[in-house]
Amino acid sequence: MSAVDSDINKATTRRLIDAANSDDLEVFSRAVCRNVVTGTHLGEYMGIAPTGKAVTYHEIFIFRFVSGRIVETWGVVDVLAQMRQLGVLPASPLSGSD
Repeated sequence: MSAVDSDINKATTRRLIDAANSDDLEVFSRAVCRNVVTGTHLGEYMGIAPTGKAVTYHEIFIFRFVSGRIVETWGVVDVLAQMRQLGVLPASPLSGSD
Protein backbone atom coordinates (compact mmCIF):
# COMPACT_ATOMS: atom_id res chain seq x y z
CA MET A 1 0.00 0.00 0.00
CA SER A 2 1.38 3.41 -0.92
CA ALA A 3 1.71 6.31 1.52
CA VAL A 4 -1.06 8.13 -0.37
CA ASP A 5 -3.41 5.14 -0.01
CA SER A 6 -2.55 4.89 3.67
CA ASP A 7 -3.32 8.59 4.20
CA ILE A 8 -6.64 8.27 2.37
CA ASN A 9 -7.58 5.20 4.45
CA LYS A 10 -6.68 7.03 7.67
CA ALA A 11 -8.75 10.08 6.67
CA THR A 12 -11.74 7.91 5.79
CA THR A 13 -11.47 6.03 9.08
CA ARG A 14 -11.23 9.34 10.97
CA ARG A 15 -14.43 10.58 9.25
CA LEU A 16 -16.24 7.37 10.21
CA ILE A 17 -15.14 7.68 13.84
CA ASP A 18 -16.15 11.35 13.92
CA ALA A 19 -19.56 10.48 12.43
CA ALA A 20 -20.07 7.73 15.00
CA ASN A 21 -19.42 10.24 17.77
CA SER A 22 -21.80 12.87 16.39
CA ASP A 23 -25.46 13.40 17.21
CA ASP A 24 -26.30 13.11 13.50
CA LEU A 25 -25.52 9.40 13.35
CA GLU A 26 -28.37 7.28 12.03
CA VAL A 27 -28.13 3.74 13.33
CA PHE A 28 -28.98 0.99 10.89
CA SER A 29 -29.72 -2.47 12.20
CA ARG A 30 -27.86 -4.23 9.41
CA ALA A 31 -24.59 -6.06 9.10
CA VAL A 32 -22.67 -6.96 5.96
CA CYS A 33 -20.48 -10.03 5.69
CA ARG A 34 -18.12 -10.80 2.81
CA ASN A 35 -16.83 -14.36 2.60
CA VAL A 36 -14.31 -16.23 0.51
CA VAL A 37 -15.41 -19.86 0.22
CA THR A 38 -13.03 -22.67 -0.68
CA GLY A 39 -13.79 -26.32 -1.10
CA THR A 40 -13.62 -29.41 -3.25
CA HIS A 41 -16.55 -30.53 -5.38
CA LEU A 42 -17.12 -34.02 -3.96
CA GLY A 43 -20.90 -34.35 -4.19
CA GLU A 44 -23.61 -33.49 -6.70
CA TYR A 45 -24.13 -29.73 -6.85
CA MET A 46 -26.88 -28.07 -8.87
CA GLY A 47 -27.21 -31.22 -10.99
CA ILE A 48 -23.45 -31.42 -11.65
CA ALA A 49 -21.81 -34.74 -10.84
CA PRO A 50 -18.76 -34.54 -8.54
CA THR A 51 -15.64 -33.36 -10.38
CA GLY A 52 -13.09 -33.45 -7.55
CA LYS A 53 -12.05 -29.91 -8.57
CA ALA A 54 -11.12 -27.26 -6.03
CA VAL A 55 -13.21 -24.08 -6.08
CA THR A 56 -12.84 -20.65 -4.53
CA TYR A 57 -15.57 -18.04 -4.82
CA HIS A 58 -16.95 -14.97 -3.07
CA GLU A 59 -20.21 -14.30 -1.24
CA ILE A 60 -21.72 -11.16 0.24
CA PHE A 61 -24.56 -11.28 2.75
CA ILE A 62 -26.56 -8.49 4.37
CA PHE A 63 -28.42 -9.27 7.58
CA ARG A 64 -31.18 -7.13 9.12
CA PHE A 65 -31.67 -7.34 12.86
CA VAL A 66 -34.65 -6.63 15.08
CA SER A 67 -34.25 -7.00 18.84
CA GLY A 68 -30.95 -8.83 18.39
CA ARG A 69 -32.32 -11.42 15.95
CA ILE A 70 -31.81 -11.78 12.22
CA VAL A 71 -35.16 -11.14 10.53
CA GLU A 72 -34.04 -10.77 6.89
CA THR A 73 -31.08 -11.94 4.85
CA TRP A 74 -29.97 -10.90 1.37
CA GLY A 75 -27.11 -12.68 -0.36
CA VAL A 76 -25.04 -12.69 -3.52
CA VAL A 77 -22.99 -15.77 -4.36
CA ASP A 78 -20.60 -15.83 -7.31
CA VAL A 79 -22.12 -18.83 -9.06
CA LEU A 80 -20.45 -17.80 -12.34
CA ALA A 81 -17.03 -18.36 -10.76
CA GLN A 82 -18.20 -21.71 -9.39
CA MET A 83 -19.41 -22.90 -12.80
CA ARG A 84 -16.21 -21.75 -14.53
CA GLN A 85 -14.01 -23.50 -11.99
CA LEU A 86 -16.05 -26.69 -12.27
CA GLY A 87 -15.63 -26.60 -16.06
CA VAL A 88 -19.35 -26.13 -16.75
CA LEU A 89 -18.75 -22.70 -18.35
CA PRO A 90 -15.70 -21.43 -20.24
CA ALA A 91 -13.16 -19.21 -18.51
CA SER A 92 -13.56 -15.46 -18.75
CA PRO A 93 -12.45 -14.18 -22.19
CA LEU A 94 -10.92 -11.12 -20.49
CA SER A 95 -8.65 -12.86 -18.00
CA GLY A 96 -8.42 -16.42 -19.26
CA SER A 97 -9.48 -17.63 -15.79
CA ASP A 98 -11.48 -16.62 -12.73
